[in-house]
Amino acid sequence: MAEYMIELRHTAENCSQILDEMMDYDDELLDMFTWGCKSGEHIGWALVEADNKEEVGEMLPPAIRDMAHIVEVNRFNAEEMRRQHEQVS
Repeated sequence: MAEYMIELRHTAENCSQILDEMMDYDDELLDMFTWGCKSGEHIGWALVEADNKEEVGEMLPPAIRDMAHIVEVNRFNAEEMRRQHEQVS
């Protein structure tokens, strides 16, 4: 399994709709997310494990899947990070 970060950007105007969609789809879904809405940053973030990006998308209600930005994330120690950057350069 890989680890993925979900970023769900939305507006103040559709914030309640997003929350309703999520609760109707899976009542535990909201608990997976950390929200910036109280600070005026209408973004939700979640860190999840899945076999692939498509599986992560299926965790979300169909009505908001296109709004989600899903990225596979990895943890590195300093040496691994240096090697990674050397390979990219």
